Amino acid sequence: MSKYFKDGFVYNEESVNYVGLPRPYVDTEESLYKKDGKFHLHKRVPIPWQSKPANAGHFLNIVHENEDKIYGLNLCPYCGKDFLPNEESIRWISKKRIPQFEGPSVFSDSHPFHIECMKQGRIFCPFMRQIDDSEFEVGPFYKLKIDANIYRQKVVDYYNKNTRVSYK
Repeated sequence: MSKYFKDGFVYNEESVNYVGLPRPYVDTEESLYKKDGKFHLHKRVPIPWQSKPANAGHFLNIVHENEDKIYGLNLCPYCGKDFLPNEESIRWISKKRIPQFEGPSVFSDSHPFHIECMKQGRIFCPFMRQIDDSEFEVGPFYKLKIDANIYRQKVVDYYNKNTRVSYK
């Protein structure tokens, strides 16, 4: 096993709330390895703390309870552990801002991650893997959290104004 996986630590009812690294994993179906003839997902994928394996259609779904805790409790979306205020962290920013929303489509994707957690996210997430390094910012957690909250509020305001879906 690599540093990314602990042998036998499969995502299940018991591991759903596990906090830390390595993350519990799932072995993906062969149909998900490639998309449009290109490599898409790894055969074994760690499941971020704010996610759970999905049924047909998508690979992951958001665990909304955990997604909400990320902001209120200053947690990393990937591992679920907290941050020290001055801890160096990293977050995905989008060069293309509202209203295009070509950046993070899950609120916590633009929230700060621990450096190692983002490294793993960029290995295993088929979307983050394709993003240029210039679309990430590194800095102390307290500053990146402020930036993430500003971005999140802009997204919420846009959706509340322009769609029938209401966010808080």
